[in-house]
Amino acid sequence: CTFYSKILLFDSRFISVSASKESISLRCVDSLTLFLYRHFAISESQYLHFLGKVFTRVLRGAGRQIQSAAESSFDTWTKFYKQDENATNAIVSYYVKGAMAILAIDLKLRSLSDHQVNFDQVMKILWKTYLDETKDGALPKGVSEEGIQTTVLGLLSDEKDRNEVSQLMDQVLFGTADFDYKALFDFVGIKLEKRSRSKWADLGGKESSSQDYVAPWLGANLAANSLGAKVVNVAIGKTASDAGISAGDVIIAVDGIKASKDNIEKLFMPFKSGDKVEVVAFREDVLMTFEVTVPEIFEDTYYFSVEDEAKLKRWLQG
Repeated sequence: CTFYSKILLFDSRFISVSASKESISLRCVDSLTLFLYRHFAISESQYLHFLGKVFTRVLRGAGRQIQSAAESSFDTWTKFYKQDENATNAIVSYYVKGAMAILAIDLKLRSLSDHQVNFDQVMKILWKTYLDETKDGALPKGVSEEGIQTTVLGLLSDEKDRNEVSQLMDQVLFGTADFDYKALFDFVGIKLEKRSRSKWADLGGKESSSQDYVAPWLGANLAANSLGAKVVNVAIGKTASDAGISAGDVIIAVDGIKASKDNIEKLFMPFKSGDKVEVVAFREDVLMTFEVTVPEIFEDTYYFSVEDEAKLKRWLQG
C-alpha cells in the first residue's frame, strides 16, 4: 500500500466521523480536513486549534527528520503499526506528516492561482477518474505511483508554476527537512507561533493562558505504574536521555520524595535550569540512581494566530 493511495484519506469524502462542538474524531483531526468547518460542525478557532496540535505533534518528534511521509506510508505494516520505544526518534506518522504535505500543496496551488486552483479539485478528478468511471461492476482501478502528482501538475498551465509545485511535492512527500510554511501561511492570513509548554502534557494548538513557572519537560513520556512513573519513551538528545534514563524504567523518587505520574512534574518545580536532581528508578529489578540536570525552558509547542481574517476566511470557505 503506497503513500499515494493513502493520500485519499485526507479528503472528507473518505472519512466517517461523528462530531459535535465538544468532541471531534481523532482521525478527523489527523487528516486536517476542512469538512467539519465547512459544514458548520466546528468553528474557525477550533480548526486552527486542531491544526496547531498536528504541527506540534510532528515538529516535536525527531523521527520527522529521519523518515519522509512516503517512507512512513511504505513501512506502515513493519514500522508504524509495530512501534517500539524508540519510535518517536525514528519514524513519523504518515497521517499527520502526510496531511501537512497536502496542506502545503493546497496552499501553493492557491497562492499561484489566487485560489483558482486547489487540492479540492485534485480530489474531485481522482474520484471521477478512479471510481466514478468504473463500469460493469469492475473493481475501481488503482492510482499509479505518479498519478496524484500528475493530476496536480495537470491543473497548472504555466511551466514555471508546474516546476515550483513539483519541487514542493518532492520536498514535502519525499524529503525529511522541515518545510518553511511561512510564505504559504502569509497568503491565507495566519502565522505559526511557538511557545514553551504550559505543562508536560501540553499538546499545543492554543496560546498559553498561564504565566506561572513550569518545570521544563525532561524529554520522557510517562505512564502510571503501581510503583511510580513508568517511562514510555525517551526523546533523543533531551535531559532524560542524557542522564541515562531509558524506556521501561520506573521512576520511584525525585530528590528523595516518592514519585508518581501525577506528581512528578510538581517535584521538579522547585528546581531551576542547571540544578542537579537525584532521580531513583527501577530498571526491571535493579534499583538505579540518576543525576538529572534541569534543562533550560525551550519552545516546542505550536499554535496559530490570525493576521488577516479576510484572507483566512477565503481559504477556509473554499
